[in-house]
Amino acid sequence: MHSMFSRASAVLSFTFTVVGVLLIVIALTDYVLKPSGVVSSRANLETIIRTPEGGRAVFALSADLRPAFHWNVKQIYAWVSIEFDTKKIHSEITIWDTIITSADAAQLNLTRQFAEYPVPPALVTDHSHVKLNLKYNTFPRSGMLAWMQAVVERVTKPLSSSSSSSSSSSSS
Repeated sequence: MHSMFSRASAVLSFTFTVVGVLLIVIALTDYVLKPSGVVSSRANLETIIRTPEGGRAVFALSADLRPAFHWNVKQIYAWVSIEFDTKKIHSEITIWDTIITSADAAQLNLTRQFAEYPVPPALVTDHSHVKLNLKYNTFPRSGMLAWMQAVVERVTKPLSSSSSSSSSSSSS
């Protein structure tokens, strides 16, 4: 006869083994299941307003992240970044971000959105080109994080500097 402890140990070992195998199978489905379509977006950098800490970007964004959701996606972390060149350095900074918890909330339609984070003074005063990017990270229920970038329509124009603001149009 086995003791109560050895029986409980056997049941728990079997349970954890089954749960572990199921989690591995679920994680492997991320490699099989691809997004149902292409995530695309359209963005426009409307202006950069000079502030004491550097500047604030004002932009418009229209994006549909619903194709990135499937049954194993718990949430999506999406962010808007600006790429620009200053002298010999290529830089990219995040200006806005959000967490999307359902496919119903995955359509982004922002107009005259102020950036959450400031842009550096170098972007306001010295740059050649600026372009907006929409990037996102899918958080699965089980499995590895996926880093992705939306297909972005954009027209890149140099920003013109002035003492109060800079403006440009960048469609994505």
